[in-house]
Amino acid sequence: MMTRRKMIWLAMTLALPACGIAETFMVGLWDGSEIMGTDPWYLVERNGSAVDGAMVTVQYENNNLVGNGFCNVYRVAPFHTSSKAIKIDNVAAMRTICTDDLMALEEEHFEALYATTSITVQEGKLLFQSDEGHNLLIFMQ
Repeated sequence: MMTRRKMIWLAMTLALPACGIAETFMVGLWDGSEIMGTDPWYLVERNGSAVDGAMVTVQYENNNLVGNGFCNVYRVAPFHTSSKAIKIDNVAAMRTICTDDLMALEEEHFEALYATTSITVQEGKLLFQSDEGHNLLIFMQ
């Protein structure tokens, strides 16, 4: 006898290729510990510009990316969208009141998270990259 969860999974598996989006369906939570470990990483560059004096962080914790933004603590649950890519749909953040300048920087940070399609470590740097391979965010430990 097939459980409800198995029936839904089977229906999605059969329906999505017919829609032409087989490579983009969610196949599970991304296990970032394999790539980035569990210690915090500190933002050093965003969209090609150095980030000085900010304590913006990210780390892997219980199937989530968590960190400190420019103003707020945030949490994201990235999902696999194919064998090598991830997708970030929603950033949950506290809404601490801070200056307009810092809020603008934080929104730009979250937009870079949304645009991220792969996360890798190269030469001691944690890279959040776009589809085109551009480094959106660079973190170091």
